[in-house]
Amino acid sequence: MLYLLLWLIILTGSIYFFKKTAGTLSLLKPNLNSIIFYYSFLISSYIGTLFIAMGIDDYYMINRLVFDENRYVGFYAISFVLLFFPLVAFLVSKIAGFDAKNEFDEYLKKDIVLPFSKKNEFFLLFSIISFISLAAVAYTMLKTAHLPILEIVLRRTDMSPGELRIEAQRHFGGNVLIRNIFAIALTPILSLIAYVYSVKTRDPKWILLFLALFAGAILINIYDLAKSPIFFYFIMFLLLKLYIGNIRFTWKKLSIWGTAGAVLLITMYVYVQGVTDLESYLNFNSADWQNDFCTNCTNLFAFRCIPG
Repeated sequence: MLYLLLWLIILTGSIYFFKKTAGTLSLLKPNLNSIIFYYSFLISSYIGTLFIAMGIDDYYMINRLVFDENRYVGFYAISFVLLFFPLVAFLVSKIAGFDAKNEFDEYLKKDIVLPFSKKNEFFLLFSIISFISLAAVAYTMLKTAHLPILEIVLRRTDMSPGELRIEAQRHFGGNVLIRNIFAIALTPILSLIAYVYSVKTRDPKWILLFLALFAGAILINIYDLAKSPIFFYFIMFLLLKLYIGNIRFTWKKLSIWGTAGAVLLITMYVYVQGVTDLESYLNFNSADWQNDFCTNCTNLFAFRCIPG
């Protein structure tokens, strides 16, 4: 109970300072600070930290710790960061006279300025880079012996979806740098940039380029049946639409998107990983939930793995 009480106190203080620093923590107006709080700190680190400190995580990486007191030292270290990160940002904002709420509201109201939008040289250069990224996507598909998404559609193998995913990730026959940098990392970013230009210019050539990059981004995010990349891509896409004034978030929309995402995620777990017992899957000690909440913060508990 002590750690739960401390966790609630630290979380309350962190919320207060993050709200002062970000101007708002409302999900209807997400900004960089609120995204850092909700995802990087709360979901990825602090929820798992509580379970680890209370000893109810049963996480295999934590169970390998040589010193059990690392659970508590790690808890205090992460709590310190969660509280003092927004506190320092709040103090700096006060000293600099920065009003986050007004600045963010003004930012959302400003017109989007597109550099080089009327220069054909920029479109040509962007098209060349886009061609390279799309070629890298095609290269990834060609160098993957068993494309999970294709094998499932055509039913050409006896391997399960989970086995196909592992096969695609571990037995890639090409250059991993080309796949990771130009296909997986670059294509989604280029598609988002092209989307802004296509919306603001209404130029057919930008619209066609965006559609090609969007298709490539979707393909590279789902080809190996990975679950998180496609979700993160759509979240970035929605945030981009918000920031350029192409959409407004409402609680109704967030509820619909959240419900659809949860249903799709559970469906992917059931189909891809073959989960049949949903009760055990929804238990916190299932591997998937531990990976979501504990993996990112585990390194902070393993700083003293070697005795002496």
